[in-house]
Amino acid sequence: MKRRISFIINRRINGKNKVIKQIKQVFFRDEILILETEYKYHAMVLAEQVSKESDYIIAVGGDGIVNEVVNGIMQLSSSDIEHLALGIVPSGSGNDFSKSIGMTKDLLKLRYLMDHKFVKKASVGYLDYLTDYGKISRRYFMNIAEVGIGGETVYRLEQRRNILGPGMKFVFSALQVFLTYKYPYVQIFSDSVMWRGRITLIAFANGRYFGGGLGIAPGASPFSDSLQLVVVEKVTQADFLKHMSSLRNAKKIDDPRIKYYDVKKVSIVPLDKNVLYAEADGEFLGKAPVEVGILPKKINLIYNPIS
Repeated sequence: MKRRISFIINRRINGKNKVIKQIKQVFFRDEILILETEYKYHAMVLAEQVSKESDYIIAVGGDGIVNEVVNGIMQLSSSDIEHLALGIVPSGSGNDFSKSIGMTKDLLKLRYLMDHKFVKKASVGYLDYLTDYGKISRRYFMNIAEVGIGGETVYRLEQRRNILGPGMKFVFSALQVFLTYKYPYVQIFSDSVMWRGRITLIAFANGRYFGGGLGIAPGASPFSDSLQLVVVEKVTQADFLKHMSSLRNAKKIDDPRIKYYDVKKVSIVPLDKNVLYAEADGEFLGKAPVEVGILPKKINLIYNPIS
């Protein structure tokens, strides 16, 4: 029986036509459906629409398209989610989540992993945040959600021309934000942490990398039943650059102002007038207060065991 595979492709990826040609060549024995996004959040709609006719949904693009596909899948019933598997072909400007699970652009490798059933139950994070209209909204994420300087940086990145590579864009934008950043005073409540103080950022990690390859959460795994909570207290531009090597290599930073916890649910409440911006998987969302949690073993995920 032929596998039913739906490829959802970000229409803006480089070499799109070449990728489509390769998909047809590599998966010629399967029943494939190739869909291109036409607008922001279209992948979310497409993933929900093709779910019942698919055994696999493959997101082709960056972290943003993966996030949209996951949010589409999460609109389904648990039984519908159960029969699906999610795959990723990293082809976007930011491919942080695929790095955590060892996925590459190699379509032959993807087929090999599917043929040999390298599929594992992965957890999905969720973030409840405040919109500009004062409403509480929920966004699911596979990789990392964050409040603080990263949220503000992602907001600026959306307005920055695509001149530099994703990692450099994030670094330069973050350094720019440092010049005016107010270091909000916040309260953290969780199942295992109670803390208050001024922060640079707080990351809620299901994957290890964000910002174009910065390993902010060395202990995170999408196959864990908890999130790694990373609290970065008030640090300077110089501190940020000093720890760049550890961040690039996803190593735990030995600095008392940087704390790591394992949590299943956590709330962040601002205690001053500074706005605390939130993002998930590189997508700007809104602002705090936020509540973040994890849904263990929610989605079947194709992964590379040698990564």
